[in-house]
Amino acid sequence: MKVSSSKALELGEQFLGKGYKELVHGSSRYVSADVTRVFRMGVSDITGAHGGGPHVNFETLIPNPAKPSKMMVDNNLHIYLTD
Repeated sequence: MKVSSSKALELGEQFLGKGYKELVHGSSRYVSADVTRVFRMGVSDITGAHGGGPHVNFETLIPNPAKPSKMMVDNNLHIYLTD
């Protein structure tokens, strides 16, 4: 899927829902209030340094069985940017 950067930001907000937070200031990693969804747009993502071109990440998280108090990525969807 390819969208404009403004559409990607809009979709990211919808995906995360109300109450999302950037847990580490300046990380460009935003986590939903229930800690089950992540929208990520790091420098290497949006510059296309990896992943096949400029993109943002939509991730779903599940409990990590090896670390009970932590979550781990279950699914990571790249949405490519057209601008």
